Amino acid sequence: MGTRFYLYSLMLLCLGGYLLAEWKGISFSSFNVATDAKIRQALARVDSLQKDRVRYIQIHNQELEKRQQLQGMTAGLWLETTRIPTNIIQKELDQMARRSELDLGKLGAPREIELSSNIRAVDISVQCTTNIEAFAKFTHAIDGHTPILFWESCHIRPKDLKNPVELTVKGKIRALVLTKAAQEYLNEAVGAEAILSVGEEAEVTNPEGVLP
Repeated sequence: MGTRFYLYSLMLLCLGGYLLAEWKGISFSSFNVATDAKIRQALARVDSLQKDRVRYIQIHNQELEKRQQLQGMTAGLWLETTRIPTNIIQKELDQMARRSELDLGKLGAPREIELSSNIRAVDISVQCTTNIEAFAKFTHAIDGHTPILFWESCHIRPKDLKNPVELTVKGKIRALVLTKAAQEYLNEAVGAEAILSVGEEAEVTNPEGVLP
């Protein structure tokens, strides 16, 4: 009886040691083989991202086109730097008047007007007596000036009905100024990412061997 007990005990001990050794030797991995359902899900995600990218490119190109149109519309405007360039505008008018042999006399103080959040107007009052030839030269110089200047209002009448060559001129000359914030918006750099047209977008296709 004692001998059998020891034999059984020894056998159980050996069996327990074997099982313990085998257990410690078991290895496992969390890797799961991709199923068709998971592959379809991944492809759907890729397709969704591709469609989002196409929409982004459309919106981005529309924004670029809008900015280009605005740049063309505002190309001839005066530019605001640290402040509205009223002194420069006055000097330009004085120089044009001298070249046209027109005596502007004393110009009115520049008046700034906010036309919108992006554009300011600078009006300068003019009141003088001159002749037809000098006035025509001065007006021609204003029409051809860059940045843009124009008569916002102008009233002309003969100084003396008996001598219609002499004119009395009264009016306002206007300059349009593009604000600094608007300039920064229009000149904002395009991102480094290459922008493709929608027609050039590569189509997303299923990898070879993957079930539809």
